[in-house]
Amino acid sequence: MKNKGFTMVELLSVIIILGIILSMVTIGVNSYLNKSQEASFNTLVESIKASTELYLADNSYKYPELETPGSVFEIELKELVEKNYITSKLTDERKKQPIPLTTKISITVIATDNIKIDFLYE
Repeated sequence: MKNKGFTMVELLSVIIILGIILSMVTIGVNSYLNKSQEASFNTLVESIKASTELYLADNSYKYPELETPGSVFEIELKELVEKNYITSKLTDERKKQPIPLTTKISITVIATDNIKIDFLYE
């Protein structure tokens, strides 16, 4: 009489192979999610820098330092939010937490028409 069905060894082999495949897929998905969160944060930083440039162009009378090459000064993120240059709901997707509005933005004047903007958030 012939037994029909699979042996225990065959079933365990299939389960182990499926487990290995699942772990490889999980690692790939996590890597993809981390890269997308990093890209999202980098896009947010570039948006904040662009908003800062617009804010400084519109409010240059408040910042005489803009006329002095080599000068460095800071503004807070809340200044951009209060003047509607950027939304108040800024979230760091990497850490899944809101970015504080007290975060500083450093502006370095390189030349009269050339500034360097650094977003001071980690």
